[in-house]
Amino acid sequence: MGISFTDLQPGQFAATSIEGGLPKLVRIWEDLRRLNKGGYGGAVLVQLGDFTKASAEGVTSCSPFTCTAICMALDPRSVDVGQPYTLAAPYKPAFDGGRPVDHYFYDLHNGYPRSHYLAGKRWSADFKKGYVDKIPQLESAFSLFNSAAGSVVALNLGTPVDPKAMRRGDVLGWDWNPKKVIVKGKEQEIVHGHAAFCWNVHLDKDGDVDCFQFLTSNGGYKGDVGISVCTYYGGNTYDPEYLKVDGGKYTKKKDLFTGIIDDPQGHSDYISRAVWFALPGVKARDIDTNSFGGVKNPVIFDSKGKLYVNHMVGVTRLNGIQPPDPYLRADGKKGENKPAQSGPVGKATSKPVEVKGGDSGKKDEPQKKDEPQKKVEKAEPGPPQDFQKDVEGALQILWNARWIKSNPGDSSSVNDKESQAAIKDYQQKFMNGKAPHLGHADTETRRRLLRAAGFAASMPIVNVSLRVLHEQKLISTAPGDNPIQLDDATRASVKDFQRKKGLDPDGIPGQMTQAKLAEAIRGLEKANQPPPAKKEAAIQLFYWVPNNGAAGQRGTVKATTTAACNGKSFPVGLFATDKVLVENAGTLNIADGKGSLDVAIPLGLAKGTLLEARIDANGVSAKTKSPFQIVDAGGGPIAVVKGADIYLDPPVRNLPQWDPDRWGPTRIGGPKTGPMKDWKNNGCNASSAAIILRWFAEDCKAGRIPFPTKPGGEVDKTWYGPRMAEAFWREEDPPGKVELIEAKTINFRKIYGLASHYLKTAGEIERDAKDQPVDNHHAYYVTSEPKKGWLELIKELLKTGPCIVGIGAPAKQGHFVVAQGVIGDALLVVDPGNVLYQSAHGMGKSYILDWSNRGGFVDGTQDRDKVRMPPASHWPSGKAPGQEGDARAYNIVSGQFLKELLANLISVTSLTNPEGAKLGTRSTRGTIPPSR
Repeated sequence: MGISFTDLQPGQFAATSIEGGLPKLVRIWEDLRRLNKGGYGGAVLVQLGDFTKASAEGVTSCSPFTCTAICMALDPRSVDVGQPYTLAAPYKPAFDGGRPVDHYFYDLHNGYPRSHYLAGKRWSADFKKGYVDKIPQLESAFSLFNSAAGSVVALNLGTPVDPKAMRRGDVLGWDWNPKKVIVKGKEQEIVHGHAAFCWNVHLDKDGDVDCFQFLTSNGGYKGDVGISVCTYYGGNTYDPEYLKVDGGKYTKKKDLFTGIIDDPQGHSDYISRAVWFALPGVKARDIDTNSFGGVKNPVIFDSKGKLYVNHMVGVTRLNGIQPPDPYLRADGKKGENKPAQSGPVGKATSKPVEVKGGDSGKKDEPQKKDEPQKKVEKAEPGPPQDFQKDVEGALQILWNARWIKSNPGDSSSVNDKESQAAIKDYQQKFMNGKAPHLGHADTETRRRLLRAAGFAASMPIVNVSLRVLHEQKLISTAPGDNPIQLDDATRASVKDFQRKKGLDPDGIPGQMTQAKLAEAIRGLEKANQPPPAKKEAAIQLFYWVPNNGAAGQRGTVKATTTAACNGKSFPVGLFATDKVLVENAGTLNIADGKGSLDVAIPLGLAKGTLLEARIDANGVSAKTKSPFQIVDAGGGPIAVVKGADIYLDPPVRNLPQWDPDRWGPTRIGGPKTGPMKDWKNNGCNASSAAIILRWFAEDCKAGRIPFPTKPGGEVDKTWYGPRMAEAFWREEDPPGKVELIEAKTINFRKIYGLASHYLKTAGEIERDAKDQPVDNHHAYYVTSEPKKGWLELIKELLKTGPCIVGIGAPAKQGHFVVAQGVIGDALLVVDPGNVLYQSAHGMGKSYILDWSNRGGFVDGTQDRDKVRMPPASHWPSGKAPGQEGDARAYNIVSGQFLKELLANLISVTSLTNPEGAKLGTRSTRGTIPPSR
């Protein structure tokens, strides 16, 4: 079975969101309609970068219009979405952290033929470098990526969505029904496609989309209206209430689209005046026409007519677009009538009307019944996006270093008054107030903020360097005693140094100043270097990066040394006011005169504690010149409990058993040779245990337990499942295999028992005389439904950590998933095998039942926030490796889907119930003793 559209994975680009959300997109649609005076035609309406030119005739067609709108939305300039769109061309769309969008996105979006991308029989060099090498699935799924919806996925601008879950603002691509034409006397069948944005949807009794309306540049039906909601009004393709046509030119009478910004049910006349198109396979007669908001006879085109949607190529939801709840539905539910959410850039707001003419004398006059006062609703802010969190993090660094004077406040309160004041402080101080909107972090402000924060985080190095230069009498002013802050003394010392180096004495140790400082220290080291014959081992600089953080998190110590230290290793201890906290926090290995070590910051340290790293071994002594400051005591509950709801925070990250380029195809157990028993088809149980062990090792706020790891092990440290197996069964060949039982199946009960004991003892693994792991302490394992039901049991177990759910149907042979929360009557699940997703989408596997007609399944491709999918920032590299970020694995199940899932449940396992994991950081546990 080939790759389906919902299987598409984005290229290796940073995710890019549309700032301003749906309101911004709607404003762009409206502005392009203004320019679209010539209606439908093969051109674009504005200049995009250097790859398109504006049509002199004011015409555009379907995919050129959708591509233009997306590119305009990606222009990094700030825009007030509460007002008509005013940004002028040329537009310079950017993605992947600032990289310009080029003509290949336009080409893919418009479905250019494959030959367009070739040089001879091979990919052209620039297309291969910029796209083929960056998008692993491009060659095998070229036709899907080479489409309007697919191109958006390719550049990581959006996420594939099942057509049954499409919503307003989604990018759509489909094929019309085939038509037969006569070419050179022969009858041929041709297929035309269409690209559009979703305008409105109708839901059936199961909550699935059965028909939709679209917005794009429409033409060729019975007139060439251009940009519009596809209309059917008295035989015309345009609505004369909105557009005036004179001599083939179209002029707006009033806005066609912006009414939906403040009211999702705005422009309700389109329900009756615009065509509805049934999804492929849906008959118009089966659609409940009594649920169209009072419209009795909506016009629905299906396969019985002359024009219908024959095949959906794909549906993609743009990052940053938060569609409103559907309000036309036959499932008995009501969508929330909230204004469109604008995301991080200016919200669409209603301003009160000013009454002119002074005191009318009617202040106390009662309001007339036929003039009810309208309640103005404000758009609620959407959930914080990753770049907003980056801004908050940068502001915290700048504040802690005192590069700015305004305290940004709580970093979890995104874009609040304190944050805006801090942003304004930065813009006035470092940008001379030259920003589109003071207090708003536009793209340029964000870029400079993050860059400045990187230099501010180096204050300890700056302080140490200035102190050394002062001690050597190379500058006359000593820095302040607080190594992490740019206090008055340190600022004066910086100015002293800047004057001596001919720099602008602004007192800010930015890029040029830090480069000159590093140069001065290198020169000093070279001048003071002992004669080569002595070759004395010494650590010249020893410092923290970063220099502050929370207890229970990780920090890094770095060192520069003399050449005599190369090849040597030094244990690092942690101290607070000469009190030993950790005797051996790890070993610093030196190569090429440098060394770096990540260390776990102990829990239980009070806010403000100053932590010092020390070395005293092999005749070398050193301590960090500036301390690591504890800014948060850390700790907290295992799970968040709100009323009857409970969920883990941070959320659980997946370790997909099938990861194709990592452990998926490797051997999980059995002989070294012979029939393969791989992780892909057998690893759900072991992967579930590894998922929980990693959560306690890297994510748990209440404390940490290092992930089980064999010293000197051969398994890649990012391959957590095999790494766990190597730690438990450390003599297996090849390493990374688990134990099988007589039936040649995975001994999952033993895996769970070993993992449970490891967590409850903070790192112990009991072994027999043959060095094999022994499971003397079984995990908490339940196979009979309790009186209060499975959900109540899972809620109780979640209080001590994630738990493992063994399911029957829809998996014919059983399967294991990880439960991470219960919200209302819905279960939050992380599925290492994507079994639930495949069942919910009827993907036809012989070992998975088709539950596509069961309502109540939502995955991360539909709503990342609802399923509590971790953001990319939760992974150390800022991006999920392999397939760990596959949104299909993060699910929330309810309704009929959950009811049948629970009815077929086999078991529930907790690795930490009842006493909980033994949390904390210890110097002697977390690494497995070497084999005896």
